[in-house]
Amino acid sequence: MKSYPDCLPCLARNVLDIAKLMGGDEAEQLAVLRGGLACLADCDMRMPPPFHLHEVWDLAQNTAKCPNPDPYAHKKEASTNLALELASNLEKLPGYNPASFEHRLRLATSGNVLDFGIYSDLQADTALKVMAEAFQRKIDLEAVAQLEKKVISAKSILYILDNCGEAVFDRIFMEPYQDKVTYGVRGGFTLNDMTRAELEASGMGECRVIDSGCNIPGTILEYCSAEYKAAFLSADLIIAKGQGNFETLDGTGRPIAFLFMAKCPIVCGLLGVEQNTVQLKLMNF
Repeated sequence: MKSYPDCLPCLARNVLDIAKLMGGDEAEQLAVLRGGLACLADCDMRMPPPFHLHEVWDLAQNTAKCPNPDPYAHKKEASTNLALELASNLEKLPGYNPASFEHRLRLATSGNVLDFGIYSDLQADTALKVMAEAFQRKIDLEAVAQLEKKVISAKSILYILDNCGEAVFDRIFMEPYQDKVTYGVRGGFTLNDMTRAELEASGMGECRVIDSGCNIPGTILEYCSAEYKAAFLSADLIIAKGQGNFETLDGTGRPIAFLFMAKCPIVCGLLGVEQNTVQLKLMNF
């Protein structure tokens, strides 16, 4: 997916958030903000939005006097702790059946709906209510059945993770198939996305994991390591979580199941779907 003019204001808001999280005084934050906005003003619109976030992120790290390689660390820790608490209380989720593929998939999507980057400070009881509501959201049941059939028949699955917190539920979703799943994470700190550093805390220390070799908050193969490319090209099935992975992997020609919450008006327009709806998009099945 390329970038559109309407992407730029959204990216600019991300620049401001990054500038504030990097710390420093007002002058330093202003320097990061000005540099980021200048970067966006001259960006290559043929590239997807996550690529521009990666450029802004690197610029902020280079501009800050005392760069913080992981300014989202506290948010990621809070997200993971909340997710683990919720995962230990799934019996309170009305109607949840851990043996059901559809229910575990809905659990994984509810993590995206909950958006741990925003709601990580919720109490567990309130978060469970949000998840219960997410369970009632419409989803393409035919696509769910197709994906289950593909997951069962696949010999190798590359599951590309998105944010911390929801990764706890991604692990639960794929638990029956762990022997053939490799999890993909970012190769460096970027926003609140999963890296190797958060695996142990998320309960994924024993899982097979490969990192992209870069800190783009999505998956752009030409910037990934040779090992990651090989895993991507050889997998029988790829499951990609989150909108950033959809923006960067749509049209790659591989068998991919995109699982995300459609939040962006541009993406919603391209797909012809309503905003804030759960999407399971199967490509090349």
